[in-house]
Amino acid sequence: MNDEPRMSDDMKDGDPFTPADRKESAEPRQGHTYDPAQPIPQHMVPKQPDALPHKPLKDFDSNRSVDVLKIAAFSGWGALLGMFVGMFVYKMWGWPLMPSLLGGFALGWLIPFVTATIFTGAMGNAASTIYMPTGATTPGDRQYSLAQSYVVRGRFEQAAAEYALAAQQYPEDPEPCMRLARLYRDDLRRYDEAILWFKRASEVPGVPPATDMMAMREMIEVYTHKLQQPVAALPYLAKLAAKHPGTPTGSWAKRHLTELKAELHADPS
Repeated sequence: MNDEPRMSDDMKDGDPFTPADRKESAEPRQGHTYDPAQPIPQHMVPKQPDALPHKPLKDFDSNRSVDVLKIAAFSGWGALLGMFVGMFVYKMWGWPLMPSLLGGFALGWLIPFVTATIFTGAMGNAASTIYMPTGATTPGDRQYSLAQSYVVRGRFEQAAAEYALAAQQYPEDPEPCMRLARLYRDDLRRYDEAILWFKRASEVPGVPPATDMMAMREMIEVYTHKLQQPVAALPYLAKLAAKHPGTPTGSWAKRHLTELKAELHADPS
């Protein structure tokens, strides 16, 4: 028994996947040939949606409206109290009953409503000033959070680059100079560069006296403790003592200067 599949005559004559009655037409297919030099036919241009009518949005504060409704509701207790006052006025002085009641109701409701509305508005303005400042007030201290995040993660070189960039962007602020100097001193152990940045911090125009004294003192301590170069620290000790007399740091510099000179005279080598 022959198990081979039988093939039709059409399949024997040509491609078995092409029907025998399919004939290639010599006529070109109807369609659109795109020519970049010609405009797109109008029927092929996508239609633009109709423009929606523009309606200006209303400036509506739902929270404020709810607060006003709450104040109005609670002011009802004041209205009741005002009616009792009106009844008292009616009985004590013989005023007309209805005007006394209505006047007490209106005043009893209006006084707490106006007072509470003004108070809540003032509190809201104060809170918005604190949490959403406009920039018209004195700005807070810069945090330099990106550089500090590098320090926390131990990426000291990147932190140093960020602090140096901040010192360049904000030349009136000694803080990035101080942080960079301490980074070089404590983490990177590059004491010469730490001295340069402490010096730069003390030379910032308008540097606060406390920052100036701190920068000079820490620079002197790098000379004396890290580099073991007390002679190099002498002029800065003299400058610090003369620049800030009568202060604890100035007194420290004067005393330390005297001690260093005595040690140098005792050991001329």
